[in-house]
Amino acid sequence: YIATAATAGYRFIADVEPDALAAEAADTPRFRGRLLAATAILLVLVGIAVWWLRQPGMKAAGTIRAVRQLTSSGAADLFPSFSPDGSQIVFSSNRTGHFELYIRSQAPGSAERQITFGGQDVIQPAWSPDGQYLAYALKEGGIAVMPVSGGPVRYLAAVGSGPQWSPDGRMLAYAPFNVASVSRANRTIAGPSQNYLMLVGIDGGPPRELTYPGDPLAVHSNSRWLGDGRRLLFAARQRPWVMDLR
Repeated sequence: YIATAATAGYRFIADVEPDALAAEAADTPRFRGRLLAATAILLVLVGIAVWWLRQPGMKAAGTIRAVRQLTSSGAADLFPSFSPDGSQIVFSSNRTGHFELYIRSQAPGSAERQITFGGQDVIQPAWSPDGQYLAYALKEGGIAVMPVSGGPVRYLAAVGSGPQWSPDGRMLAYAPFNVASVSRANRTIAGPSQNYLMLVGIDGGPPRELTYPGDPLAVHSNSRWLGDGRRLLFAARQRPWVMDLR
């Protein structure tokens, strides 16, 4: 009955006649009542949407008001992480020949301050919820925690990357493979036995599996805790997944 007309749109290819039964049904009081009710509901929903969008803070997500450059070295400045209050940023840079961590205040005119030393290639820093500690990964493998102000480093796992703090600051979720091994293999992951996420306590307890290998059957990575501390968001098969930790 309908055909596509090239570059024009669509056209009818048969005679069109009004349907007597449909016309009669549309003229009944019952049909008109349903139409009025549906129209009223639609108007109410539109009104609610307009009111909601006019509330404070309901501006379009992703609106960029300005762009400001934070670092200006000739090296690779990577893996930025903001402090919980947004006043500072920590990042990893290889400006000394090895990746080390640097902190910079958001105040205009501030300079970077190096906080790790030793040439271990420290990457992927993550700020603790209370702003007192930094978790990070070593390029050749391992998860560690240190005070932001400097001090002793605690190594929590011998293998791992991408640490993410739980909202209560008591645990870290991470992937059980090293960035260096993935880079050398030039593939997503070093082996099928690592298709899950790990969990380790800040108190130094033994790491344990967090997600289930094969559920889903893919590499589990890029974990992020949801605000309630009971659910974990992660990526697998190029899609987001959520796990209920209960």
